[in-house]
Amino acid sequence: MHILASLLCYTILKLIQEILMSRVFPFISVDNARKAIDVYKQAFVTEEIGMPTYYKEFYDDPSIANKIAHMTLSIEGSPLFINDAHEQPDTEQSRFTVNVEVESKDKVDKAFRALKKDAKHMYYEPIDLGWSDLGFSLKDQFGVIWMVYVVE
Repeated sequence: MHILASLLCYTILKLIQEILMSRVFPFISVDNARKAIDVYKQAFVTEEIGMPTYYKEFYDDPSIANKIAHMTLSIEGSPLFINDAHEQPDTEQSRFTVNVEVESKDKVDKAFRALKKDAKHMYYEPIDLGWSDLGFSLKDQFGVIWMVYVVE
């Protein structure tokens, strides 16, 4: 019985570890990642996780030396990887949207005020979405499509 209990505990711990280790989150490439990070800090509750990695660590090209190769930003508690686009032309074709669920209308309004500045496209301004009391969607100045809405 003791061996069976130990095996069960081990199996449960491995399952918990797999659940905690498995994640899916966006990695976005933009022109001027530092500026994008600053805008996203105005829009959301954010935290920079660790230190940015710069292209100078991988390439001898001085034109990209101080551009961000990788940075992890926690947005409303969820990770987002971001970097300066390198050898990735902006084709204006984006087939992904970053969804952000927030707990208040004030947070939706705050995000909208920060992200709408120089937005490339406004899909819809803050409105009642039916399934959410308030939300908006736009393509920001960096070409990232955002859908931000309140979940109560």
